[in-house]
Amino acid sequence: MTNPEKMQTLLQLAPVILVRWRADGRILTMSGAAEHCTRLALAPGDNYFEHIHPSDRDAVITRFGELETGRSEASYRLLGESSAMYHIREYSILSNDQAGERDGVLIIEQPEQRLQQQLARCEKELQEFAYIASHDLMEPLRKVQAFGERLQQKYSHDLDEKGQDYLERMLHASARMQEFLNGLLEYSRVNTRGKPPASCDLKLICLEQVERLHKLTTPTEARIAVGDLPVIEADCDQIRQLLQHLLTNALKFHHEGVRPIIAVSAKVEGNQLTMKVKDNGMGFAQEHAEKVFQLFQRLHGRTQYPGAGIGLAVCRRIAERHGGEIRAFATPGSGAEFIVTLPVCHNRGGE
Repeated sequence: MTNPEKMQTLLQLAPVILVRWRADGRILTMSGAAEHCTRLALAPGDNYFEHIHPSDRDAVITRFGELETGRSEASYRLLGESSAMYHIREYSILSNDQAGERDGVLIIEQPEQRLQQQLARCEKELQEFAYIASHDLMEPLRKVQAFGERLQQKYSHDLDEKGQDYLERMLHASARMQEFLNGLLEYSRVNTRGKPPASCDLKLICLEQVERLHKLTTPTEARIAVGDLPVIEADCDQIRQLLQHLLTNALKFHHEGVRPIIAVSAKVEGNQLTMKVKDNGMGFAQEHAEKVFQLFQRLHGRTQYPGAGIGLAVCRRIAERHGGEIRAFATPGSGAEFIVTLPVCHNRGGE
């Protein structure tokens, strides 16, 4: 294979927008990604400059005349566009003949593509940080708790009332810290420790969670009605987490003296499952529907309702990892409804 053939093959296979052109703006070859980008609508032989918005054209031509191999900064619009949709990331000069004619390869990216790349990188860094921070902090925290408990067991009688109060506060704070770290670890593991989709019997999983929550349902005589839930393809362990958090949340925020009633139902349309968890609890203002899914966000005081404020954030992360979403609808004093949409079968795409 000759060098020009190799270059053409590389261009066609490149997953980014690459354009090889002459310094006068004439396009020699393009990557497959560029050919399939409807906004560019270009073909070999076209003059690239003629497709640039008139308001940006002169500046781009001047800028291109100054380009050397390496990174560059230049954003511009194409014809018919009102905002800068393309950004020059890098320009490599391939040849420069005696007549001053140059040709090179230009890497172009759209701002939204750059944003997606940055978000993906930040997401990965956040996951790594959350896991490392929570995992590494566990060891010193356990030591604080262990020595605090020994101090309480063996020497509390030597402490006056104020000293015992300080010790109780320290142990309480360390327990809260452990709760936060456990939640953060669970949150980070949704993506880092997830398993491939497998057959999941949602009704069986939900009934298992109802049984596990027996200690919470007995004091309030709570009733959890589980409807006909289908079998789907999902990470079964994470679906257990999702249902556990949603049911625990519904049981926690109930009206004092009122029997909690929770209904879990589902329907399937095409390849989409819609599962609902509805309760008759305290509810919340609909304006807070997004806030409840944010890490460490609470609508009520910690002393009134325990918890780290991580459970619903984990639910959203699980839903999104499965290609779905979770939404909340509520009215103050009249309960809340959480709606989870998930694909039924991952290998059927958009059927």
